Amino acid sequence: MSEKSAGKKRTFTLVIFLVMVAVIIAYSVINPQITDSKETNDMIKVIVTRTAGAIVFFVLIFYLGYKNILKFSTGVKCVKHLAVIPFFLVVINNFPIIGVAAGNIEITAKEPLTWILFAAECLSIGLFEEFAFRGTMFLYILENRRKTTKEIFLVTALSSLIFGLVHLFNIAEGGGIGATFLQVGYSFLIGGMCAVALLLTKNLWICVILHTIFDFGGKFVPSLGDGKIWDTVTVVITAVLGVTVLAFALFMMSKVRPEDTDAFYAKTKKQEGETSETDRGE
Repeated sequence: MSEKSAGKKRTFTLVIFLVMVAVIIAYSVINPQITDSKETNDMIKVIVTRTAGAIVFFVLIFYLGYKNILKFSTGVKCVKHLAVIPFFLVVINNFPIIGVAAGNIEITAKEPLTWILFAAECLSIGLFEEFAFRGTMFLYILENRRKTTKEIFLVTALSSLIFGLVHLFNIAEGGGIGATFLQVGYSFLIGGMCAVALLLTKNLWICVILHTIFDFGGKFVPSLGDGKIWDTVTVVITAVLGVTVLAFALFMMSKVRPEDTDAFYAKTKKQEGETSETDRGE
């Protein structure tokens, strides 16, 4: 790639980045009331700001050279995705299945638009947070700190801790202290699970799907219904499943080797060819 082309690419990247940041700030400051429903306005605000944020980090992923994680696996490579089946059990369990089946939860949202906006809200959060924390921050920290399995584990724990602590900002937005600290705790665990999923599959879309399903289940009752979420059976199942999958995730982490992470940073054949030509020119 010529210096002129590279310059245009950097300029284009910067423009997209700045435009999306401007959209986020403008929408947050102006906070337009599109409908008479506060709940609908809140969902639209989340969709707009998180989608713009996801675009920002999508651009950064390409700019940093991590675009391999956005490729869809085919053939034999898809078999590796089976390793994250236990993680899907965790996120599906976050949906109040027993409460709905037992009639303890009433669906209050009747309008199809509400369901569509709710699903879009969960997806936009999943895209933004996974692009930002697993697709960018985690890989950026890991890039020069992956000489041993222990070092990879520590980076995974650190990035998950940062992801959890970021949720402390919910207090500033009016969230209860107890509820916020609880969210910090499970965000740390979900962040760690998604990081392990990325290490195992090398596919960020798997993380986005896991995150979206988890948020859909967790926000389902507050957003679309009313009733008792937690009962004895649900608590027991959640605890047993959580401990079991945590042990499984730690076991899988112990199998990750430094060379397994090379795929995140491997250059494409085209890039390698350009590099070779540059070296020969020198």
